[in-house]
Amino acid sequence: MSFAQAKAVGFETAEFKAATDVQMTTEHGTDNIGYAPYLEQVDTAVFAHRRPLTIVDLFGSAQLSGQVLKYPVFGKLEHEELMTAEGKAAKHSHFPAPTWVTDKVGKVSVMWDVTDEMMEDLPYVVSEINDQNDYTMSLEEENQILSGDGSGDNINGLLGRIPSNSAIADDDARTVEDRIFHAKTMIYENTGFNAEALVISPVDYEKLRLKKDANGQYYGGGFFLPAYGGTGQLVIEATPWGLKTVVTPAVDDGNCIVGAFRASGKVIYRGGCKYKATNADGTKFAQDVTTNKLTQRMGLQVKYPYGFVKVSTKDPVQSPVMAASAEPKAEAEAKSAAKASK
Repeated sequence: MSFAQAKAVGFETAEFKAATDVQMTTEHGTDNIGYAPYLEQVDTAVFAHRRPLTIVDLFGSAQLSGQVLKYPVFGKLEHEELMTAEGKAAKHSHFPAPTWVTDKVGKVSVMWDVTDEMMEDLPYVVSEINDQNDYTMSLEEENQILSGDGSGDNINGLLGRIPSNSAIADDDARTVEDRIFHAKTMIYENTGFNAEALVISPVDYEKLRLKKDANGQYYGGGFFLPAYGGTGQLVIEATPWGLKTVVTPAVDDGNCIVGAFRASGKVIYRGGCKYKATNADGTKFAQDVTTNKLTQRMGLQVKYPYGFVKVSTKDPVQSPVMAASAEPKAEAEAKSAAKASK
């Protein structure tokens, strides 16, 4: 408007913002969020904690040139008491003929897609995704080596190969720690191998590590001092009976495994871990999408199944024995109260 028009018609306008207004992150009473987005912090952790991979490393490894592996599986040495009196016949021993088995090589693989923009703009996140897929494949490899059931595409894992008479059940009268030591003896008597490792769940290891005697002292040493105030070094992640103790949730609570892993079995591989990437799959070239793929072919060989013992970690069942002269709890408390009142 011209001044004359404004004088004749008139006009109104909102009051201008003052330079003295207080600076705030948000403007109260309005939809303007102001500087608030600056206060948001983006967490850069992409994936949560991952279980350590430990089972595969306990075994030896070998490369396979074909698709299947045929090999002998040996039983345990059979013998009588070998001490022989003068003039008496020598005692016999017998090593059973091996059973020939064929193990197939299984394949673990994982595939995922990433756009070109994400690879260019978020390289850190992409590297995390790639690493997580690599871990996921290795985790499946470990699960198969330990507990694969041999059905379908699964391989035959370790737990399914331990003989039923190479186990210590929960009805055994020994304590858990005595069972573990006896498992070492069983392996030596049946194969001549020395046990190397104990694989146990975190829950079962905790119960074993925190055991106390009648005086309330930890058998393995307390949180400040070695056992019974000794001067030796306090060991937290102890190795029961000298075995390499692997504490892992890979095994279920209720059972642990004692084994001569390297002497009794091998993880067999057909080639190395293969990585492939392509953007020529279907319409992915037009969409700027790259497909990534990891593949590992592997299996398990166990020549000496008696080199492993499955040990129950459940406490032995003991029938409660009550003394004939034992008083009911209520009567004992009443007598104690009566004496106190006198």
